Amino acid sequence: MGGSRDLQLSWQAPGSAREVITPQYLFPTEDAAPEGLVLPPPPAPPTVEPPKG
Repeated sequence: MGGSRDLQLSWQAPGSAREVITPQYLFPTEDAAPEGLVLPPPPAPPTVEPPKG
């Protein structure tokens, strides 16, 4: 079996271009987050109006 250990993870916010998630934001779950790492707050979910009727 062949292959590579390379992985490129990206995401795309609605209405935005696709962006690669840089390694500084990735860390193994079994280890603690790097000291001093500050993540931005998540965006607010969009407001969805219920169907009228």
